[in-house]
Amino acid sequence: MRYVLRAIICVSATATAAVADGAAVVFNSPTVVNPSVGVGRLAIADFNLDERPDLAVIEFGLSVGTFLSDEGALSFQPVGLLPGQPFDPQIAAADLNNDGLPDIVAVTGAIEFQTFIQQPGGTFQQSGTGIPGEFYFPTFVLGQMNDDAFIDLVTANPQGVHLNDGSGQFVTVGGLADTPIFSNLHAANLDPGGLTDVLRTTGLPTVVQVLRNDGDGVLTLSATVSAPTNTASAGGDFNADGVTDIAMIDYAPANAIVVRFGQPAATLGPPVAFSTGPYPSAIAAGDVNNDGFDDIIVAMSAAGGVSNIRVYASLGNGTFALAGSSPVPVDDSGGGGPHIFDMATADFDRDGRTDLAAAAFGYGLVLVFNVTPFGDLDGDGDADLDDFPLMAACLSGPAVPAPNGCAATDLDADNDVDVADVAVFQNSFGEP
Repeated sequence: MRYVLRAIICVSATATAAVADGAAVVFNSPTVVNPSVGVGRLAIADFNLDERPDLAVIEFGLSVGTFLSDEGALSFQPVGLLPGQPFDPQIAAADLNNDGLPDIVAVTGAIEFQTFIQQPGGTFQQSGTGIPGEFYFPTFVLGQMNDDAFIDLVTANPQGVHLNDGSGQFVTVGGLADTPIFSNLHAANLDPGGLTDVLRTTGLPTVVQVLRNDGDGVLTLSATVSAPTNTASAGGDFNADGVTDIAMIDYAPANAIVVRFGQPAATLGPPVAFSTGPYPSAIAAGDVNNDGFDDIIVAMSAAGGVSNIRVYASLGNGTFALAGSSPVPVDDSGGGGPHIFDMATADFDRDGRTDLAAAAFGYGLVLVFNVTPFGDLDGDGDADLDDFPLMAACLSGPAVPAPNGCAATDLDADNDVDVADVAVFQNSFGEP
């Protein structure tokens, strides 16, 4: 997540695409506010503890800026910059010293992994010296690498694992088994125990490696499988089995998504692929249709000033279907065409639906709000009596697993379809 933002996008008219099981997703059309250049990656956290997701971003060649949502206004205002030198595009947020305030880890322009501790009042203070990185290894992930209750750091460079001393500073304890270049890391849950495992996609060679956490900061390479070339990737739980899966972009000429499902033995299953159409450029994961399965969000880049963000809904059985899309007007006058660089999910307007934030290279920040009517089972944009036969056909009763193809009717996400779901369905009548 990464750059100083000056563009935000809110929403108005509606676009939707239905899928066979009715798990459609409806978005409002994005609207640009204060367009800017240089927006890269982003991080989401409730920095001011007002129970609204906020954004931390980096602008190319500048410092990190934190953007906090206005109460009830569905907009964001810049509230400050991180101290120090220019930053490279990598940023993440977590409470590193257990004081209840989210802190920030970012990669500096000098290719160092640097910690910034949030102070009372919302300012950030650099914590100690940065951990040296290398040009080909500028990525990292945060997670719990041992059982001391502090969030630790794993870097893709040879230094590997860095344990938090409790103050937000890190002590290097060991390297990784090998360090392929152009690596991308994902925190994962691959086996019981509660500690963070790591999935690592690499560019040279193009593989996915499963790094199993043995405790006390030790990561052991437990599996290596093939991956698409020049992979962008996202981790999620697409079949709701509690084990992390990974979705990867397979760029042109394939123009596809390749998914490998995590297995209980800390390995990955065979590839499952589906086509996206031309120029997928970024990928994220989140439960966008509230059915209990993480879905895949893909940004499609195109010439002519328009990109497109698509949601491919997990059907819970190892397959995916296009559930919704949102055209994103992005100014490509600077050349090279519009390009969504990074995406993340959160419920920005606190309506119970998962929304999207996208960082558009050469443009700014895009917010896409999810306005899917609860109970819209036929994907026509409303919840009404036309949806009732689909609900009735899926009724299974309390504590009885929903039948195949009925994930969208489990409206209270408790893994069955019963009278509680019918009540949610009836209460949703009349939504736009």
